[in-house]
Order: sequence, then structure tokens, then C-alpha cells
Amino acid sequence: GQVQFAPIITLGLRNNMVLSVTARMDELMANIVSNTSVFSDSESRGIDELFEWLHVIASATSKGPVLLVLTYADKVPSKSDWDLMSTYIEEELDRCEHALADRLVKPG
Repeated sequence: GQVQFAPIITLGLRNNMVLSVTARMDELMANIVSNTSVFSDSESRGIDELFEWLHVIASATSKGPVLLVLTYADKVPSKSDWDLMSTYIEEELDRCEHALADRLVKPG
């Protein structure tokens, strides 16, 4: 969703809810690797919007799991790119004052 709707959406957020944030994997990789977007008409970057939403969630809730769902995985076939993206996201979240990194549900 668009970040401008965050004030309305936060009204419905509660602790202990299972929350899901969805982002396009190919967009995040383009942002991280070359500071570009897969959308030629876009002025915003998916990685920035992802972190804005994660900050909204962290400021509105203090408990409950957060699922990060990355779509378009077929557009990023390289395991090393997946690892790069995962490391980037984890490091960015570790720099934040909130403990949202501890709430992200990680595979296996």
C-alpha cells in the first residue's frame, strides 16, 4: 500500500497480530544493487517504501510476528543475490532503534 495511508492503517494495528508486508524482489534488488527501479515512471524506490512500512509497524505495535513476503522471486534467480538482499535488510533493521528484526519470521 501507499505510505500516505499509514495513519489510517495504523488505527487497525494491534499487538500480537500476525502482520504481512509484501514487496517485489526484483525491485528491491534493482534498488540495492544499482539504485534504480524496475518501474520507469517511478520516483520512489521499493526498498524505501518497505522500510517505511516496517517502521510504521514497529511504531504501532510491539509484539507479534511480521512476515516479509517477497514476490517475483523468479526475476532474481541467483542465490547470491538473495543472500545479498537478506543481509542488506537485516543490517538495515539492526541499525534501527526498534526491535523489529527480532520479530521477522525467517525460514527454517
